[in-house]
Amino acid sequence: METHSQLVPPQASVCFEDVAMAFTQEEWEQLDLAQRTLYREVTLETWEHLVSLGLLLSKPDVVSQLEQEEDLYRAEQVALQ
Repeated sequence: METHSQLVPPQASVCFEDVAMAFTQEEWEQLDLAQRTLYREVTLETWEHLVSLGLLLSKPDVVSQLEQEEDLYRAEQVALQ
């Protein structure tokens, strides 16, 4: 049986806001540390995937904030050791 690959028609462009979760300040404050850490990891990974596909040109503010928080967290962990 011979299989033929079919071309997928182009889809509409994807932007970061289409796939990212946004929290209000009140919602964010209700998250525990594990939930905030998971959010940070998933959001940064999503950003990296979209960049690797060439779908994003500018960095959303939330990604910049999460990167700064991650750097601060790492610095605190090193200081504690």
